[in-house]
Amino acid sequence: MSVQNNCTFIGNFTKDPELKETPSGAHVTNFTLGVRRSFVKDGQQGSDFINFVAWGKTAEFIAKYFKKGSKIGVRGSMESRTYEDKNGNNRYITECRVDEATFVESKKQGDSQDNEGDFL
Repeated sequence: MSVQNNCTFIGNFTKDPELKETPSGAHVTNFTLGVRRSFVKDGQQGSDFINFVAWGKTAEFIAKYFKKGSKIGVRGSMESRTYEDKNGNNRYITECRVDEATFVESKKQGDSQDNEGDFL
């Protein structure tokens, strides 16, 4: 049995995505999406805030067409990594590495409907 690491999310940007360039010239954007939970507790539908990273053309697409509050569909894989922050402390992060991204609503629909689109 082969186990694969796949994840699919639909959520809203918590802030505008920012396209950055690495010293080697690769494009990257890191962002957080608010993703609604599938269950309701005490009359409230909760949300999770999940970190994502996209590279190359996918990063460029996301930075060009999405902004704070926009709804997006993403597919990718969960990854964990460690890094050293500016104060020399080791940090641990889990994020979804985005392989595909898509629009899930038209501009005219706004946030009123959840229309899933084909992944790009």
